[in-house]
Amino acid sequence: MTPPPLALHGKPLGVAIKVSTIEYPETAAAPADATARVTLTLVLAGGEKRYKAVFVRPGQYSVTVPAADTRTLSAGTYAILAESQLHQETPSVQSSTLVLF
Repeated sequence: MTPPPLALHGKPLGVAIKVSTIEYPETAAAPADATARVTLTLVLAGGEKRYKAVFVRPGQYSVTVPAADTRTLSAGTYAILAESQLHQETPSVQSSTLVLF
């Protein structure tokens, strides 16, 4: 997951998410196709806000947090979680932080 180094209050926020698959017993990763379900969760003091990612190309997804949503946030640091799931398998989760000015 690649959030921007700094996000601006009241501006849309784009996050790139890379997703790969490894099929047992293989050990090499391959880019995930469009069947993966990918979301970004913004963790807030009063709960969470979830956004669905859009397939860009094999292995690459994109999420945009709308300006209307960043406008309601105070400046500070927020936790974000990228979650991907293929078929009925256990989801994979990656966490990061977002700094909003």
